[in-house]
Amino acid sequence: MEFSKEKEKWLESRKTSLKGYYVGDTIAKAKHADVYYREALDKELDRFISSLQKELKSVYSVIKVENAATKRKPSIASVRIVLNAYKNAKLKILLKNSRKIIEKWLKLATNATDKSIKKILFNMAGKELAIEYDSAYDEALKLMIQRNVQLITNTATQTLTNIENIVYNGMTTGRGWKDLEGEMYKQTHISRDRIKLIAQDQTNKTNQALNQLGQQAAGIKYFEWWGAADERERELHWVLNGKIFKWGDSPERLPIIDTYGTRGYPGDAVRCRCSSRPVWIMSGYKAVWQGDNKGYKIIKSR
Repeated sequence: MEFSKEKEKWLESRKTSLKGYYVGDTIAKAKHADVYYREALDKELDRFISSLQKELKSVYSVIKVENAATKRKPSIASVRIVLNAYKNAKLKILLKNSRKIIEKWLKLATNATDKSIKKILFNMAGKELAIEYDSAYDEALKLMIQRNVQLITNTATQTLTNIENIVYNGMTTGRGWKDLEGEMYKQTHISRDRIKLIAQDQTNKTNQALNQLGQQAAGIKYFEWWGAADERERELHWVLNGKIFKWGDSPERLPIIDTYGTRGYPGDAVRCRCSSRPVWIMSGYKAVWQGDNKGYKIIKSR
């Protein structure tokens, strides 16, 4: 990373007090992109479920009834037709619309993240820096889209399975539609909670992944783990706060991020709110590995 002459003088004069390394700010959260993701996908899935329940209600009929002389005939075939339509053609429409939402969200997120990273690097370098993204960046964006589409697919598929079980169980046990409305209502809220969880988790993951790509594109090799530092902070992440690690380091040198011993970066763990601050090691200093979860220590070069 190149610095302005004024910044170079400033860094040189503070090299000792800064202990040989310079840390940038944390990336700004793309809140408007995150809100769009959650609200748009929530509405899309809600329309899908509401439409399904409405169509099921119009064809629903019990098989087991107390009055054998009832004129109403079981409509299991009609129910099956509705469910199959939502498992196939209508599910494809849902996923197509979801992909459009995800693509728009990612565009909003990448623009906000790129702007934030450039501001951070400008403050660090004392001048504007060009960030050149390579093909790995484009591939990473494609993977983010695919991962999010798959998560929405899983949510919709599981919701369909749950509703199918509720309907078939109700038909075979003689329960009327009104008896099922409570369970249907519950499924709607389960899907909403799932979308909210996906939104929180994936927006954090994506913001941090874009942060990493931006830092690396600018020539930043090290980062400082920066935690949320509140009552919800995980103990494992709390102890990592302020420690220095290296982008693209060997797996055994990455920090442990969960109780299963998984290693990774800020944002990798489910609902992780941690971030990474760019670290620039000054001339005359070097990074020395300190051991598991201790990261690197910056010392004078001999």
